[in-house]
Amino acid sequence: MIKRFSPIVLFLITSVFLIGGCSPDTEDSSVSFAANRKSTGASAKDLLTARNFDKIIFDIVYVEGHSPGTNSINNLISFAEQRCYKSEGIRFKLTAIPDQGKTVYETQDILEIEEAYRTAYNEGDQLSVFILVLNGDSSKNAGNSVILGTAYRNTSFVIFEETIRRYSYQFISNDKTVLESTVLCHEFSHLLGLVNLGTSLNSDHEDPENSHHCSVPACLMNYQTDAGIDPGQISLGGGVPTLDEQCLADLRTLGGK
Repeated sequence: MIKRFSPIVLFLITSVFLIGGCSPDTEDSSVSFAANRKSTGASAKDLLTARNFDKIIFDIVYVEGHSPGTNSINNLISFAEQRCYKSEGIRFKLTAIPDQGKTVYETQDILEIEEAYRTAYNEGDQLSVFILVLNGDSSKNAGNSVILGTAYRNTSFVIFEETIRRYSYQFISNDKTVLESTVLCHEFSHLLGLVNLGTSLNSDHEDPENSHHCSVPACLMNYQTDAGIDPGQISLGGGVPTLDEQCLADLRTLGGK
């Protein structure tokens, strides 16, 4: 929790939506849409290992004017390369979509946008991760609690770019890269099954008050990830938090690096 500013703002990096399979495969019988519409964490082993897929594509869909930064995308790819065995590599594609006419997004809004604009699904030896980048706020913001991103399916997560920019510029620095990268890597880690979300615990480090998050304050997977970053350090070039050893041990047990 950042206490040096007024009002106090608590950045909640994520709230995990556990959404199961949805609509049937109607668009193209050669592609399994259902495989990308499972609950968060269900594809952790496929993401971490080369068992079924040896490459990943990040399908990044953003509202016009709200593209994530190049450095942030590169940080996400680097993070994924460090954790996942993908001999054919990890790449991304960017797609702009029109303003959706909303300032606040409900869960159903996010699902509908994905199903309208997602174009990459698991196919052959390629596993697709959908990243939705929105220009408004989460409907789950409450008081001083601000949601910056949410993992909501096995290969899907959303980040609230406008919220990230607003609070990064207001409270941290004029460079949103650290905060944006932190949110991207945190949400992707939920898809990898952290914490206790498809990837079993090797030790007791799940936060008892915030399920599927790490109890280690400085860990990337802590519920209040920003609490492990000193705002003054960020403005001077501070880095993205890393996974603590307990989270890394969980990933390695499932087959990750």
